[in-house]
Amino acid sequence: KINMFMLRTIRLTTHHTRFFSTEASQKISRIGFVGLGNMGFRMCKNLMKKGFDVTVYDKNQDVLKQFEKEGASCANDPKKLVSSVDCVITMIPNGPDLMSLYTPEVISSFKPRSLVIDSSTVEHTVAQDLEAKFKQWMSRSSMHQYQEEYWPLKMLHLHL
Repeated sequence: KINMFMLRTIRLTTHHTRFFSTEASQKISRIGFVGLGNMGFRMCKNLMKKGFDVTVYDKNQDVLKQFEKEGASCANDPKKLVSSVDCVITMIPNGPDLMSLYTPEVISSFKPRSLVIDSSTVEHTVAQDLEAKFKQWMSRSSMHQYQEEYWPLKMLHLHL
């Protein structure tokens, strides 16, 4: 397993910042990447160059074929991707596409303790709406009841 490193501070919304040690508390063995456009394409390539085991999903089938040729696993839908990885990184170009990606079926397919990193190009209000959507559907699922101190998904909204 490869150890995943993070920044010391990660801005969650305009009002919340959480602090992490430089080393994540769990090891990430498989990363899912959704959104292989201008930014996502390069970021995913760099993860692969560093040796991460990556599963990808994008609407563009040509891009998926290119990543498959280079050794990435391809998921034919987001539900299969999130159920097979420890960490999901989304790099979506707009709010409506990001919100439509995370259906109740997709959200309930995450493995417990999954790390979700959203680096999409969206307004902070969209990130807040997405977090609320996760809390709503995860509390209804059979995984874990939402509690502030133990959240089954760690959701990080990166505003770079």
